[in-house]
Amino acid sequence: MLQTLMSWAWIFVSVYLVGFAVLSLLNGQRQKNDIDVILAFGLCALTVYAQVFSLFSGVSLGASAVLVLGCMIIAIVFRRELCRVWRGYLRERRALVTMGLAAVLLSAAALVLTRGPMHYDTDLYHAQSIRWIEECGVAPGIGNLHNRLAYNSSFFCLQALYSFGFLGKGSLCSLNGFLAAMLLLYGICSVKMFRQKKPFLSDFLRLGLLLYFVSLENYAVMGSPGTDLMSMGAVMYILIKWLDYWEQGEREAQCYARLCLLAVYAVTLKLSTAMLVLLAFTPAAWLVRERRWKEIGKYVALGILIALPWLVRNVLISGYLIYPYPELDLFDVDWKMPEYTLLFDRNEIKAWGWGLNDVYRFDTPAGEWFPFWFGNLKASLRFLFCIDAVLLPVLFLAGIGRGLRKKDWCCLQVTGVMGACLGVWMLGAPLPRYGGAYLLLPLLYGLGETAVKLGKTDALKHAFRFTVWVLTAYGVWAWVRFGLASEEWRIHLKRSAVYGLRECTEHFLEEGVRVYTPVSGDQAGYFDFPSTPYGKRLELIEPRGDSPEDGFRMRPEYRSAYVSTYGDVAEENMFSR
Repeated sequence: MLQTLMSWAWIFVSVYLVGFAVLSLLNGQRQKNDIDVILAFGLCALTVYAQVFSLFSGVSLGASAVLVLGCMIIAIVFRRELCRVWRGYLRERRALVTMGLAAVLLSAAALVLTRGPMHYDTDLYHAQSIRWIEECGVAPGIGNLHNRLAYNSSFFCLQALYSFGFLGKGSLCSLNGFLAAMLLLYGICSVKMFRQKKPFLSDFLRLGLLLYFVSLENYAVMGSPGTDLMSMGAVMYILIKWLDYWEQGEREAQCYARLCLLAVYAVTLKLSTAMLVLLAFTPAAWLVRERRWKEIGKYVALGILIALPWLVRNVLISGYLIYPYPELDLFDVDWKMPEYTLLFDRNEIKAWGWGLNDVYRFDTPAGEWFPFWFGNLKASLRFLFCIDAVLLPVLFLAGIGRGLRKKDWCCLQVTGVMGACLGVWMLGAPLPRYGGAYLLLPLLYGLGETAVKLGKTDALKHAFRFTVWVLTAYGVWAWVRFGLASEEWRIHLKRSAVYGLRECTEHFLEEGVRVYTPVSGDQAGYFDFPSTPYGKRLELIEPRGDSPEDGFRMRPEYRSAYVSTYGDVAEENMFSR
């Protein structure tokens, strides 16, 4: 626990300094110097940095040393601005309350993390993905060894940057806990209704952060390096900030364009957030109308800079620009995964999302899978889905009416993005953990619209304040109770929990390359590296050199074969029907 808190102190300092420098270079220090914006851009910049570093070397001691040096340079170069900004922070009356609440939330989150990684997918592929990044950065064709390595979330590179695996005492996976506490702190401390005595639409979306992170299904996996918490948090944060700017009367395209950069970043975290980029229409239209071509070029270039390392890693890992979409087959490389494997994986994700758990039912009509999927949802999620189905069309029509009457298209755009995110999630893989925020946001948005129309009422203000603090108290209590429910918190009071051990068997491929497979099940964990959960794949692949970092490729006779993700070879294409 103490080790976790110390790592979080370094994460905060480094992310803040890098974010401050990035926004300073973008001429963004005016009134938009909110600490949450600085941290958001710091996370984005450091994720890009970790990905770029991974293209040349493992993200380990060297990457951390360069980051330390960079932070020292930033602190020296911007020392006057940093002192001025922090003096301003500390003069605010809310500073002590905010810091006290931050200490409580971080301590509670650290207790949760003493339980260690509890997500099944962590030992399945999260840990191996991070180990590859720590050891090699990236190696060509490792998707042939284990298809889930090709999922390639940029978040794993950021995890590797802060895992401290080079210390030789295990690899920390504490980043999700820090981000959950910070997002919860933002959701509480940025509520405007407390200060301005009237309801705001963005405040109701802030409730989404509280509801999301006090849910057992979510905080129970904070100790794992999974991508769901970060991606859902990014979606909620971007939409909250978008509405926040609009409510402040901000009509400068620059603010919204920056949020669109964060939307591109969210896509690299998890592909299912792609509909966020629809927000870009507003700042793009403003900039084109004002003929600000240099700024358009700048933001396009920055968007490409954010996405490019992720795309390059995709090509190196799988041979395709975006996995699992063989339609984007642009490169002729020897490590390319078979097209059938991508189709198999994509259809299996979809079938499992529907709850059918059979890849060959990928083409089941909606009339058959939907009742089964809906019936397996928890009662609260069924309620949310029914509300969303009624509310989204109403909100969409209301947004059109407001746009026609007042030339205010913001609500229509946000509603459209929420609907698009929900629709893509439904059509893709509607597992609740993949899209919990998409179900939650429309209801909160509708409640916010209703509250704004009711206007200023003391009863509403008191009810909202009560709701926020009850959710906060419940969240802290739930986190602490969860952490103390196991004796592991005593064991990990000083030293943080790391990945567990799994029993594996070693195999030797050509050129003496060693690969591990689990003795039972499909979880190999972190320590036996490199590994694959499916031993059958070892019969189909070959090393590209004499070490794992040279990568893997399919044997020539299997490069165009109908190879499943498990290593089975079908006689016919089951997905051409």
